[in-house]
Amino acid sequence: MSRELYLYWRVPARDLEAALQAARALQAQVCGSFPALQARLLQRPSSGETATVMEVYTAAGGVPVHCQQQIETLGAKWLAQWLNSASETGGSVPAGAAYARHVEVFEPVP
Repeated sequence: MSRELYLYWRVPARDLEAALQAARALQAQVCGSFPALQARLLQRPSSGETATVMEVYTAAGGVPVHCQQQIETLGAKWLAQWLNSASETGGSVPAGAAYARHVEVFEPVP
């Protein structure tokens, strides 16, 4: 099956640009390890204090499970580093904030 991977997360709107830069670097790293992988970022339209971002990963023939595992592992490390960095540099991320990347896997309907 042609699996597609969707991960979404929220970030304070004023930290969005820094978070997107870090997410792009993460996606470049993952795509470097899996050349057939295509990655993109989407943002929910919002003018509130919190932005919702969606990472999308696709590949011809589907995203392999081992690739998904690497995306999740690297993403968890990236999120922890980014939250720590944002807190240390005066970003709006409160200490101990419970941010998470939510993972969803979809397959085409036959």
